[in-house]
Amino acid sequence: MSAPVDPALRQAAQGLEAMLLRQMIGAMRAGSVGDALTGSDAQNQFRDMLDARLADTMAAQGGGIGLADQIARQLGGAAR
Repeated sequence: MSAPVDPALRQAAQGLEAMLLRQMIGAMRAGSVGDALTGSDAQNQFRDMLDARLADTMAAQGGGIGLADQIARQLGGAAR
């Protein structure tokens, strides 16, 4: 049975997972063909904000991809 994880540690681990997800989404978006004719700086900025929000939501809901749980467990055990 595992000990409960400190909420601050869990939040930090979730933030790290969200940052990784932002990087992954950005890399996937960079690999796409894109809109060369209709793309603008404003559209790109909005897309970046949308990607960041998507990553934050993915990390927060349903356990994300599981990275935050692993990090929190690993660091929680190391703090003892």
